[in-house]
Amino acid sequence: MTKAQQKAKRTVQLSLFGLAAISAISASVVVHAQRVATRAQNQKKQAIITQIEALNSTADISLSYDQLGALIAAVSAAKKMRDIPVSPALKAQTVNILHRTLNTVRERNRLVNGHTANFSPDGKLIVTAGDDFLVKVFQPNGKLLLSWPGHTQSVTEVVFSPDSHLIASTSFDKTVRIWRRDGTLQHILKGHRDLVWSASFSPNSELIATASSDKSIKIWSAGGVLLHTLTGHTRPVTSVRFSPDGNMLASTSQDRTVRLWKRSGETEFRLEKTLLGHGDEVWGCNFSPDGKMIASASHDWKVKLWSPGGKLLKTLDDSTAGLGSVSWSRDGGTIAGGGTDGNVRLWRRDGTLLQTYRAHQADVWSVSFSHDGTTLASAGKDAWVRLWNLEAARVEPAELDKLVAVGCRWLGDYLQYNPRVESDRHLCSTTDN
Repeated sequence: MTKAQQKAKRTVQLSLFGLAAISAISASVVVHAQRVATRAQNQKKQAIITQIEALNSTADISLSYDQLGALIAAVSAAKKMRDIPVSPALKAQTVNILHRTLNTVRERNRLVNGHTANFSPDGKLIVTAGDDFLVKVFQPNGKLLLSWPGHTQSVTEVVFSPDSHLIASTSFDKTVRIWRRDGTLQHILKGHRDLVWSASFSPNSELIATASSDKSIKIWSAGGVLLHTLTGHTRPVTSVRFSPDGNMLASTSQDRTVRLWKRSGETEFRLEKTLLGHGDEVWGCNFSPDGKMIASASHDWKVKLWSPGGKLLKTLDDSTAGLGSVSWSRDGGTIAGGGTDGNVRLWRRDGTLLQTYRAHQADVWSVSFSHDGTTLASAGKDAWVRLWNLEAARVEPAELDKLVAVGCRWLGDYLQYNPRVESDRHLCSTTDN
């Protein structure tokens, strides 16, 4: 073999050695990369599993005090299981928590910045107001339609006229404003010397009664003319309501009494009865739809039911806190009371406690039934208006995807219309509804 041939042979051998070394290094790099990728995938999987476990825990714990938050957590956990395989135990836990949440949840929606709320008698609107001095009108699904400025201090109550055409708002600014439902300001009622707590339209919408901390009740025409001033309470008057036939007024006061005023002329009323029995300030009253009972709510922890003649019929004392608002369902079969403990309680007319909702983080100042009796609106010091389905969903056990679809349908209005929803806005895509 010549020297040239030997040199060529060595060159080939070196090249082959180099290629072998490069191949070995490449193989090592590939193996390392595969290990890194596998480790990253395992870490990602473990991170998702940890998120699912945390969401399940959140749903389980918060169901007693934040029902919509619990359902969002349960749906989020279920949706994350679509991304990775999980153990049968974790899947069963997630399905069970979502199913239990769906069968427990009653809260359907929330409206922001409102501490008083009322449904329109025709069932088409909800009016709210709060510390931002605005009166707001929503559709029942939570979509904001109108927002009206005007008051210069906090609004204490908003109520519809029986024909749903007008809204009265009362305020710390000592005025009552009468609005058309399209937002047109009709009248500003001036005459009270202190903040105004409450207003009520007569059944024919021709009279308006207002209650004030100046210890008086004033009767106004629908045209805004002051007709009469009723006196007798010795401390601020906190609420006033017309009877269904328009022949009587009921008023409550911090003087611990309920007073009944009887019509004595076309627009005049005289004191008929002073109802004694509450042991603390009385903050709310309402006539039953048939006019046969008057419910009063007091900080003495009790709702009392009275006859129009002033006889005490029953005391509902299942509360463990003061009560500041009371309302009847349209059929007269259910009474709702809002408490200073943040809870809303529902009673049958016979006094049986039906349900207690852990509704708010502070005092409940307003409760209102929808026209069809399926929904209750509660509003309170925490500036939330919460809408409650009065019947649970009663969801049958089902596969995960079906439960997710039920949850997304329940959450749909809240996720779409509530302005404070941020990261969860797109939790439910169209395929989940």
